[in-house]
Amino acid sequence: MNNLLHNTVSPTAYCRLNIAVPIIRLYFEDGADLRPTLQLSRQSIKSLIAALKSDGDHGWEKDIEVLVFLYWLAHAASYRVVSMALDIPKSSVHDIVHRVSKGVIGILRTMISFPNVDDLEAVGAGFAQLAGSPAFCLVAGAIDGCHIRIKPPASDGPCYFNRKLFYSVQLQAITDHQGKFLDIFVGYPGSVHDARVLKNSPVYTGKLYPPAGKCLLGDGGYPCLRAPICLITPYREPVQNPIQARFNTKH
Repeated sequence: MNNLLHNTVSPTAYCRLNIAVPIIRLYFEDGADLRPTLQLSRQSIKSLIAALKSDGDHGWEKDIEVLVFLYWLAHAASYRVVSMALDIPKSSVHDIVHRVSKGVIGILRTMISFPNVDDLEAVGAGFAQLAGSPAFCLVAGAIDGCHIRIKPPASDGPCYFNRKLFYSVQLQAITDHQGKFLDIFVGYPGSVHDARVLKNSPVYTGKLYPPAGKCLLGDGGYPCLRAPICLITPYREPVQNPIQARFNTKH
């Protein structure tokens, strides 16, 4: 880390790093908690930096480029705001955000993928442990959606206004028992129902996951399905008997 600091303090006038900037100073403090500022742990940030490293890196160190990119994401800020916060030219912030975004997209499918047959057994065992019931050993993932806040586009803006009363696009995700992403589908306007997002996603239309004999868990916003994919949701409230109540608790 000291070598990186030495290299970034005075490489060229274009890429000179101002270590007096609070977020940069915080980053170089070993053990400092980065979650409140960047929404990721230090270990996760290091893993992302390592995954994005390439022989063609030039200009700003990859560590700093990832720092700029994560700050931009975490604060949903404009290039001008990020430029002021990190004391980096606005044009550089623009280039960095686009370059790192391209890099993240390039490694997306190597990081987010469905488990193999051997891993599925561990996933099922994990869900069974979470539920406290061996009946959940056939679960291959949990599905849900979230809203990513955006500025409304000039056209069709009302379509992006969601039930939580802000503008967004939807992210549908499938995760394993540890919260690791197995699949993502993003881009539908915030006003669209979760069930419709699911039925237009590749995992549904292509019957991509889960494999035969396995199922996904979803909340009441999704339909309970046998085909084209198996998706199990809770019983509707109010439940009819103690068995349904116990299932919902485990679910």
